[in-house]
Amino acid sequence: MLFLITAIISAQDKAVVEWLNTNAIPIEDATQTTPLTAFAANTPRKFKDARIFGFGEATHHGKEFFDLKAKFFKYLVEHQGVKVFILESGYPNCREINQWLKEGTKTSREMARQLGFALWMCEEITDLLQWMKDYNTGKPVSERILFYGMDDQFCYGIDKQVRKFVTQYKLNIPQTQLMAADSSSALYYSRKTPDAEWLKDKAEGLAALRISLQKESASFTENDRKEADETIHAVDVLSQFILFTAKPGIALRDEHMYQNVLWIMQQQGKNSKAFIWAHNGHVNKNDLAGFNVQSVGSRLKQHYGDAYYSMGFDFSKGRLYTTTIDNAKNAKASAYMLDKTTKDTYAYTFTEAKHNVFFIDMATAITNPVMNKFLNSNKKQYHAGSGGYSAKHPTAKKFKYPEDYDGVIFVKNISVPHYIKEAMPAVYYVE
Repeated sequence: MLFLITAIISAQDKAVVEWLNTNAIPIEDATQTTPLTAFAANTPRKFKDARIFGFGEATHHGKEFFDLKAKFFKYLVEHQGVKVFILESGYPNCREINQWLKEGTKTSREMARQLGFALWMCEEITDLLQWMKDYNTGKPVSERILFYGMDDQFCYGIDKQVRKFVTQYKLNIPQTQLMAADSSSALYYSRKTPDAEWLKDKAEGLAALRISLQKESASFTENDRKEADETIHAVDVLSQFILFTAKPGIALRDEHMYQNVLWIMQQQGKNSKAFIWAHNGHVNKNDLAGFNVQSVGSRLKQHYGDAYYSMGFDFSKGRLYTTTIDNAKNAKASAYMLDKTTKDTYAYTFTEAKHNVFFIDMATAITNPVMNKFLNSNKKQYHAGSGGYSAKHPTAKKFKYPEDYDGVIFVKNISVPHYIKEAMPAVYYVE
């Protein structure tokens, strides 16, 4: 009986590999600089018709994932009119990048310091930033790329934006409300969480500040309205940060990120198109695996329907970034070589396909009975966040791929990004 079951599974896997070799769309290589020739010739209709593209990553530390996402972003800018880039990072951090894209003189490598999370401080990201800068040069404002952050975990510097706006337009805002923004913004670098009463007081001060800003800017002309809206949104992000500090959790964080994406899309208008760069867990169109809460992607899918396209990433093996914590709670980063693919993963079968990098369109795949059964078999996928891959406790979530993604990009071998040594905290740097 065991032999018979093994033979049946082997035959099914062989049929899956045969389908992949014939129907999966090969991606020529995992670099930023080459065109998507095969994909361009076989682009799925749902991908062509989408407005918002959520591009994930199975681990936050994959060079090939970063380069492939950059490649697809460039393709979408040049061929499908995408002009809004949204990163899993903070509003003030990305606002500085947006200003730099308009008029900055620093290098893209220097700008990596502004991205908040150490995981974005790498050459793969700075190469993309430089491409954006070059793309914008000489173009009218309406055709330029805009850079936004959607996270609620970064707020340092928001108070400076608010005070600058208040001073510029000579608004009558109580100092107590502005001080609430100052102290809330400075909390980012605090080593301990304030008590509940302090957080409640700041939340009330920020709510009052928002009302005052709305009232004072109510008669603004259309030209000044945009800056007023951005400043009010900055206060909203600061309020999100205070709420998250009071009650941290993945459910609240994804709800806030969803709210911020909605605001960005509303600001840019009904014809705008956006690219979201985040983890698989955030952009997938199902609940966050293992947490039983709604992801950003699931909320966007409910709100926008097929106008939202979720792209997941998977891999087989490679050199992976990892962090460990010793008994004294000190962090140390290193690299781990994963040289064997686990049997109960989708990757175990995918890695037998002839292409090193390929794309699977879920709508096409599930029309094939063998692929439909395989892709809905609830197999596992590695799922590593900011801490990277843990060899002792590898995080592997079970998925039914068609339920989670509209498309999946598979990479056989991944490696650690090229981190910028002078930008990253020393404990998180890996060659």
